Amino acid sequence: ILNKSHSPWVHPITGETFTDSVDDLLNKAKEDYRKVHKILVRCKEEEVPVKEFVAFVNKLNHDGFPYLSEIRHFSLCWK
Repeated sequence: ILNKSHSPWVHPITGETFTDSVDDLLNKAKEDYRKVHKILVRCKEEEVPVKEFVAFVNKLNHDGFPYLSEIRHFSLCWK
C-alpha cells in the first residue's frame, strides 16, 4: 500500500505512469508546503503576491488535480 517497492501506478487523471512511494509523495508535499508557506508569510508582511500564489496553485483542487477534472484511470489493489 505504501509502494516501498516503487511499483508502477497510474495517475487517476492523466493516465501517466509513476513509481513514487507514499514517502516520496510525502516529501514532495513537504517541499510544496515550504514554498506556499513562504508566500503566505509574505502575504502577512507585504502586499499580497497574488500572481505568485495563483501560479503555485495552478488551478488545482484540494486533491492536487486540475479543477473540475474527472478521474478516468484507476486500478484496484484488491481483487
